[in-house]
Amino acid sequence: EWSTILITTHQDLGPVMIHTSTFPNYILAKENNKVVGRLEFEIEGQTMSIMHTYAYESGKGIGSLLLATAVELAEKKQYIIRPVCSFARKYLDKVTPAAIVDHSTSNAPV
Repeated sequence: EWSTILITTHQDLGPVMIHTSTFPNYILAKENNKVVGRLEFEIEGQTMSIMHTYAYESGKGIGSLLLATAVELAEKKQYIIRPVCSFARKYLDKVTPAAIVDHSTSNAPV
């Protein structure tokens, strides 16, 4: 199941299309029809494990945009987020309510 959201973000980005899929479990960011970032996640029960976050252009807020989308998806589906990716851990520590983040198992290697 794919869904698409149009978002205009950070001043360094034009309109960015965010595509989410629950099979495969990806969130893609596209700018001008070019993939500029990807977030990979796994779902087990009510837990969303964020495995990897890739931003193909640094400093534009792409990783944060992908993670904000993942948080929105988790809240909508009432998932607990398990950040495996180190970037996800740092981001979630700053901006996400602790109630939806499981840090007990997030120390796994990236």
